[in-house]
Amino acid sequence: MAADVVKVTLDFTSNTAWQFPVGSGNGATAAATFSDGTYTIGLAASTKYYFNNDGYLMLGKSGSTLTLPAFDFKTTKIVVTGRSGASTSTKQNIFVGETAVSTETTGAAGVNEYAIAADYQAAGNVYVLKVTSAHNTQITKIEVYSEGEGGGESGEGIEYDEDADLTYAFNSYTVDDEYLLDDGDVIIEAFDEQSGYKVVLDLYVPLSASGLVAGTYPINDSYEASSVAAGLFDEGMIYPSYAGIVDGEGLLEKVWYLVSGTVTVSEELNIGVVAKNSLGHDITIAIANGGEGTGVKNVAADEIKAAKALENGQLVIIKNGVKYNAVGTVVR
Repeated sequence: MAADVVKVTLDFTSNTAWQFPVGSGNGATAAATFSDGTYTIGLAASTKYYFNNDGYLMLGKSGSTLTLPAFDFKTTKIVVTGRSGASTSTKQNIFVGETAVSTETTGAAGVNEYAIAADYQAAGNVYVLKVTSAHNTQITKIEVYSEGEGGGESGEGIEYDEDADLTYAFNSYTVDDEYLLDDGDVIIEAFDEQSGYKVVLDLYVPLSASGLVAGTYPINDSYEASSVAAGLFDEGMIYPSYAGIVDGEGLLEKVWYLVSGTVTVSEELNIGVVAKNSLGHDITIAIANGGEGTGVKNVAADEIKAAKALENGQLVIIKNGVKYNAVGTVVR
């Protein structure tokens, strides 16, 4: 299983964005919300909460809460980092509603990790950090973790799109026509063995074409000629088009699903990708025609006995009685 990865970081060492009340003399108790411009949290205190100019959020005491926003991903762990000089007696835990969903910790200084109970990891849960003893907690940072993106080519463990831009250039590519159908569906793949970067494109050439044709192909979910199928994760399977990074065993560690944009094929059969993933990040990829394996054969090959259909929302290729997904993995 891949290691958990940080999805959200809330930094309380600066008050420029948050605008908490500053100093003990201005401390508040009433429930209120604060935002850093991206995420909004809620605070409520039995004694007071405020920002200390030494660079931390003070919250106390028993019953005081910091409410995180609902996240659109599975949450596996929450890590709370406290000021080095914080109380060693403070008890605190993570709650959903009135239910403790992790193991209570003692001591607010340094790092406290809260593994979230499996029944409470679903997207949409609202997690609350609650002080459970008659002490203050002093917070410098909160990190929210989700499942890592390790897994196989089938997509196991690769559900989440990368929260980052991607720019990369490849020296060559290949065209896989093993599942070529009468509508010109081909799989283009580029791979850099040294870096582990990879891109796979599900491209539909024009019906009359006998090879790759220069032009601009929009990325969408139409599955029509002169387009590129948008990438997606569905029921444990990855569907082209996507970019990713694979480990030494050829298993995907990270993935960017190409959900919009264009793929351009030049007259020299060089390929350019200008796309966005599901989180709106920019993906810019250049793929040079290295001259090896780039020919598309038998675009209208009648001898290939195959059919294609959407089954439960998935693109399925049926060949010789066997179902495959778009990257050639058997669908059972």
